[in-house]
Amino acid sequence: MTKDIENCIQAGMNDHIAKPIEPLDLYIKLDKWISTGRTHLETLNDTETFTSVPIPPITGIDIEEGLMRAGDDHSLYRKILLRFCDSQVHAIKNARGLVKSGEPEEARNIIHSLKGAVGNLGAKEMYRLVSRLEQELRDDLRLNDELARIIECELPHMIVAIKTALEIPETGVLYDTPQDRHDTGAQMISNMLAMVEACDSEVIDLLPALSDALTSRGNSIDLTMLEKAMHAYDFDSAETELKKLIKLVD
Repeated sequence: MTKDIENCIQAGMNDHIAKPIEPLDLYIKLDKWISTGRTHLETLNDTETFTSVPIPPITGIDIEEGLMRAGDDHSLYRKILLRFCDSQVHAIKNARGLVKSGEPEEARNIIHSLKGAVGNLGAKEMYRLVSRLEQELRDDLRLNDELARIIECELPHMIVAIKTALEIPETGVLYDTPQDRHDTGAQMISNMLAMVEACDSEVIDLLPALSDALTSRGNSIDLTMLEKAMHAYDFDSAETELKKLIKLVD
């Protein structure tokens, strides 16, 4: 964290906002740099709340923190939880395969996406573990096998806990099987969908890796509209384009 802040300042930036983003920290720092004389933030209107079915407790997840990151929108948070279940169960296996095939940077993209996803859920301990895994992969260009195994074992349990809490029927395809349900391209698109739905601007950084993954598998797909939407931070359009892509890849 300290290193990230120092790098930002040295690069000429005014400040640093860590991920997963804390809304209050974001507002305070925005207020600090664009304020026209106000000394504190105005209190948010208490009547501007979202009504939805309450999210029940989920083992390993701080629901209150997750809802805070979703702007206290229960419907959006539920959507983020479900997308996580669909997109992240094979993240470690896919990253391990990429490292073995000599593609550590693509592997780091997958781990980075997983880190953002668990952070947005409010899964604090899992976020800590995945952050360590990403840092070691960045430094050593290899996965910490012991740490990767811990995360790989815990992810299915977390997904079962989410589905149980939300009363989602089990599909039976949670634990590792010899045959992948998705290839790396489809997995990457699913990861990017999760980031887009969480309005995570760092999804833009995954575009080159996605292009390479699709090209290496013989998929000649124009990503111009997707790239345009992402650079404009038009997350709704980006979500539409990614859903089109997942159908083409499948």
